[in-house]
Amino acid sequence: MKRHGFISAAELAAGQMLDKGREPKRILTAEMVPGVLAKGGPCDRPVPKAPRFAAGDQVRTKNFNPETHTRLPRYARAKQGIVEAVQGSFVFPDDNAHGKGENPQWVYTVVFDGGEIWGEGADPTLTVSIDAWESYLEAFEPSLNGSPGLPKSNEGDPVFAEPWQAEAFAMTVRLHEKGVFSWSEWAEALSHELYKPGRRADASDYFECWVAALSRLVTELSITSQDNLDQLTQSWQRAAEATPHGRPILLENDPER
Repeated sequence: MKRHGFISAAELAAGQMLDKGREPKRILTAEMVPGVLAKGGPCDRPVPKAPRFAAGDQVRTKNFNPETHTRLPRYARAKQGIVEAVQGSFVFPDDNAHGKGENPQWVYTVVFDGGEIWGEGADPTLTVSIDAWESYLEAFEPSLNGSPGLPKSNEGDPVFAEPWQAEAFAMTVRLHEKGVFSWSEWAEALSHELYKPGRRADASDYFECWVAALSRLVTELSITSQDNLDQLTQSWQRAAEATPHGRPILLENDPER
């Protein structure tokens, strides 16, 4: 009200009206409300440029804290999500609410998984969707370091409890870098394994899920066959049984190779 001239700083301090103040251009009276609501107030507007993002794109919301109005919820700032739909172009409320013009932008429905919003311990079956104006978003360049649920240190580096986990991670990174599979293919395969029923409550089987996802992906993409994977698994098992305690397990230790 102060910004629009309906009240002054002196009146705020005094707690009462001191001057007549500015007259509003229009007054919405009680009897006018039903008609105004029935008429509606469409806020879709044309935008001369094409949408920057498309359904399926990985995006990250920006992290900003304006003193003025914004439609980007605080809980959804600096979060990674996936564009689910392009809803059209609409008046940008952050500007319009402060008399800076309509400045329409493309609006996207963006979906975040529960862990991204609530962190560790979140229900993995939950997702949160928001409608985000284009200026709220930036392109996100995914890497396997951003794989769902990946254990990380305080510095953001992957954490491995055993050497084979680091080897499985490195192998997956290499295949991804070679273009064997895309980020979206990997994320879908890993999520499929992570959300299967019967997982350990402490998530200590994370890298077992990782290996299962990698095995599933390379067979689906015809990189290898399930028979070859089964034979290799058995070979490693025989090598482990034939290796003296305290010595590294090598595939060449398999007595049948």
